[in-house]
Amino acid sequence: MMHGETGDKVSRKYKALFGLSIGIAVTSAFSGDLLGSELGVNFVAGIIGNICNIAYGVILVQMEKVCRRYWRAGMTLLIGAEVMLLLDIFADTDVMEIASGVYAGMAIVALTGAVSLAATILVLYATYSEYKVHSEVMEEMGNSLSRKWMSLWAYTITGNILMLFAVITLMGYVFAFATILTIISSVMLIAVSIVRFVYLYRTMKAFQTREARD
Repeated sequence: MMHGETGDKVSRKYKALFGLSIGIAVTSAFSGDLLGSELGVNFVAGIIGNICNIAYGVILVQMEKVCRRYWRAGMTLLIGAEVMLLLDIFADTDVMEIASGVYAGMAIVALTGAVSLAATILVLYATYSEYKVHSEVMEEMGNSLSRKWMSLWAYTITGNILMLFAVITLMGYVFAFATILTIISSVMLIAVSIVRFVYLYRTMKAFQTREARD
């Protein structure tokens, strides 16, 4: 499965992924309604976060020399992140208000919501593809991280499903239950982000160790 990329080159790409993942996590925190709106930086943070996601996708595409599946993960992330970026720009302009007045606001909001949901699904699929290929590469190297990457995916999708349920219950005005689900899912996704940093670092070190041994 693994091709002709040297361990040193691959470890440098993992180092870049590690740095970008920190940037994505930080901008995600500041793009939220609570912290971002308080500081007035949520729009800028959202744009920077999506740019980091695009850069992350580019690096994954470049890692196809290690395994072809990295290309699929990278391209899926690129498409999803670019759509998210366009939606963020669109939502912050007067286009939404103009379109609402001309074409009926509810239809525009519904369309934007559908596109946003599709982009979110693409990003989640990209995350699954990335974790899956990390797992396969580590398995080929005989590293125990193989199972841990897929366990991380299970926590990732669980956290996102809980967050979706929180939004649904909030729309149904079940505020107490929505608050509990939001807290649980937020804590879970924060923990996932931290563990992801650790696993990326350990995967990078695995390639460095292989290069030193060879």
